[in-house]
Amino acid sequence: MIAESDGETYDTTVQEIEYDHINDSYYQYPSTVNTVAFELLKPDNLKVGYIESGFDEVADYLLDVGIDVTKLSEADLQSGDLSQYDTIVTGIRANLSRPDLIENNQRLLEYAENGGHVVVQYHKPGDNWNANETPPYSLELGSPSIEWRVTDENAPVTMTQPDHKLFNFPNKISDNDWDGWVQERGLYFPMNWDDRYETFVSMADPGEDPFDGGILMTNYGEGTYLYSSLVFYRQIDNQVPGGYRIFTNLLSYGADENIEEISASKIKATVERLADDGEFNNEDDVHLLTTHLTSVGHYENKEQGMKVVKHMSSFKQLINQMLENESVSEKAYSDLDREANHLIEKWQ
Repeated sequence: MIAESDGETYDTTVQEIEYDHINDSYYQYPSTVNTVAFELLKPDNLKVGYIESGFDEVADYLLDVGIDVTKLSEADLQSGDLSQYDTIVTGIRANLSRPDLIENNQRLLEYAENGGHVVVQYHKPGDNWNANETPPYSLELGSPSIEWRVTDENAPVTMTQPDHKLFNFPNKISDNDWDGWVQERGLYFPMNWDDRYETFVSMADPGEDPFDGGILMTNYGEGTYLYSSLVFYRQIDNQVPGGYRIFTNLLSYGADENIEEISASKIKATVERLADDGEFNNEDDVHLLTTHLTSVGHYENKEQGMKVVKHMSSFKQLINQMLENESVSEKAYSDLDREANHLIEKWQ
């Protein structure tokens, strides 16, 4: 890496070495930046809520690659509108460091039950994890934990459902995505789980029996709940392409369905539901939006995609104006803006 200033060129990193018992000294070495290039596909309008644990920096790395991530506070978990997120993720061992997560775990389950997608990263058995109350269905973490891990980062991985959406949207996951991992494959694998969970990967250290619980997912109400004991945070910290690609797929599960199922009539129904809930201050605004969406539906029926996109862009301007005028709640704005983005993406 080279920097230029006042006609001078600088290409050296200087590390200061300072201890009380020796003289200060300076270590100089060539200045370099380590980078890696790889294909990472992601849904354009994916909106993620991240419950940080303080033990990983995954949320920041996801922001760096352009994923819309909001770090959820105690107030968000207690009373915020969780429905605005397509996916909610918990950081590693979050139940240990976030008492507010334990207190509001039921809200997280209700979010999934109402159609949300929850992704939980690994926990230790002692991390305030209750096998029968924390997840929607029983999920018991392996104990003693030292026996429930795959420490060989090159251990072969079998994708037991390679045609599943988890491995095909938005990135096509192949055996190459399991190459180059660092330190280990996974920690604290579950040892027992309810039959309603599906399994997706199998792996083992040399000479040991394989673990099948590296990724577990179940339908819950209208949504989904996914638990993974794989060490994605180490891979993301170290810029391992497969770690990014697989984790992005886990976050994106269901996003393609949101796009395919969305329509002007569905957004119109959302407007009417929000109006019934008192989220609008002016009935004229409700009439304006529903009339606008009726026109959009007409263009959908004729498959005139450019006109759908144009008029939905106008729809977004309308709800922006309503938010500025405080005639619509932030919740209603967020719900409608997200659905409008999905419809625009569908027809672009």
